[in-house]
Amino acid sequence: MAWPRKNSDRSADAPSGSDGELSAYRELELANPEGRVRLAERWLRRALDRAVDVQTAPAQAYVRRLRNSHPDESPAQVAERLDKNLVRAVGTAGTAAGATATVPGIGTLASFGAIGADAVAFLEAVTFHTIAKATVYGVDVSRRDQRELLVSIILLGSTGNAIVERAAHGRKGKSVARKATELPELGRINSIVFNKLVRGFVFKRLKGSFAKILPAGIGAVLGGWGNVKAGKLMVSRSKEAFGVPPTTWPSTPELETAKK
Repeated sequence: MAWPRKNSDRSADAPSGSDGELSAYRELELANPEGRVRLAERWLRRALDRAVDVQTAPAQAYVRRLRNSHPDESPAQVAERLDKNLVRAVGTAGTAAGATATVPGIGTLASFGAIGADAVAFLEAVTFHTIAKATVYGVDVSRRDQRELLVSIILLGSTGNAIVERAAHGRKGKSVARKATELPELGRINSIVFNKLVRGFVFKRLKGSFAKILPAGIGAVLGGWGNVKAGKLMVSRSKEAFGVPPTTWPSTPELETAKK
């Protein structure tokens, strides 16, 4: 499938000129491993920043609506609803949107036209789910860096968890998600995890188009396992990071308006 190309999608570092000149520039940059990393870093930084900014308020509002609609349900029951919703949304998106997205039309191509819309949409869906789960668990995500780190460690899975555990010096009694958001050196750990995420990106060539960027692991899931299994993988990683749900609802500002 050919991706539409817009001026707004062009890399800030790319030279101006015809599509042929721009294509040649990207071919040259993508031929260089460090160039590929720079492109991945530029795209992921913008996409992640946008996702945590755009999805935070809707995710928290969604949890409040679930609380109001199902006032007798425990945090564990609402968390299960969130997990099922993610799998369902990712699983049905392929049918609704063809090969261009795994979740219907959320997000824009952040860097240039050949980036897979499926990767952008998937990132935003995982971000929504992560922030919603943090709201249920009472994990502090009031700052952007906390939200970015949580999303990144869930995308990375065991690698991200291990980085957080080492930084927390093996402290017991708290989930990885809570440890991550409470780290005194959160900025440094965020950079380490983000760089791991960038280095994990793989680059695939599209016929007659630019390179298509998909995260390693996520790209394989989307391409080989199917959308439902992609959602289940993210749910599994989320459960590993957040741990056992609380038995009572946390008293947090995000849930204040959902009280009985």
